[in-house]
Amino acid sequence: LRAGTRFIYIALASPAAVVAVVSGTALIYVMKVYAPWFFAKLTLVAAMVLFHAGCGKLILVLRERPQSWRPGVLLALAGLPCALILGVLWLVLAQPRF
Repeated sequence: LRAGTRFIYIALASPAAVVAVVSGTALIYVMKVYAPWFFAKLTLVAAMVLFHAGCGKLILVLRERPQSWRPGVLLALAGLPCALILGVLWLVLAQPRF
């Protein structure tokens, strides 16, 4: 389980995160989007990047001390990226005026 978690984080999730951030940032210049909703979206994406980094740290902590976090806490942490993703989707699809 530990090896699988590290593999998914290093080989799949991290490269996908880099591609998503780079392509999303490139849209600023390609589509010339300077609307306030876009900057709100970038703020949520920055929060996702911080969460991703926190997950990397958590993987290292759980490797050293596997029983340091209760499974319920880890399951509750899964709700945060889901909320961030839904927020980004809403901002992109609705493009609200602020």
